[in-house]
Amino acid sequence: MNPKLKRQLGLDRPKRTAAIIAVLALLHFCFPRYVVATGSMEPTIPVGSYVVTSRLAFLFGPPKAGDIVVFDPVAGISTRPWVHRIQAVSGDRFVPSERAGRKDTDSEAHHVGGEGVPTGYVYQSGDSAKSYHGLAAQKLITGKVFWHFRLPWKS
Repeated sequence: MNPKLKRQLGLDRPKRTAAIIAVLALLHFCFPRYVVATGSMEPTIPVGSYVVTSRLAFLFGPPKAGDIVVFDPVAGISTRPWVHRIQAVSGDRFVPSERAGRKDTDSEAHHVGGEGVPTGYVYQSGDSAKSYHGLAAQKLITGKVFWHFRLPWKS
């Protein structure tokens, strides 16, 4: 092989090349990236923003209310992963938000202090007034959003 090409490909230092590939693979699998396709998290995360998540975030503790997380797709609801905020976790009582565009289907819950979130579930919602909200199985959470950004040349 041509020595110049071998050097450019990093084959002249196989240990360094293997270490770089291992680090890139670790970053890819432990910190997946997604593009936000809908306005459900606006104004916090605009459409077209990139979110970087951590699969390791919940090794040290369960999700908490206020965490922004990525959920696996669910047949009949979404064909792609979605990003929403956890409003309440298992054991919490939660009264659905009365933001504009949302309809409360159980007004009795407001009079008795809300509904309890069952074990193994979280109550999740987008930040937009018109986003989907409701219970989701905690096992659907694939990672916690720890960074999001919008590319300056995206409109």
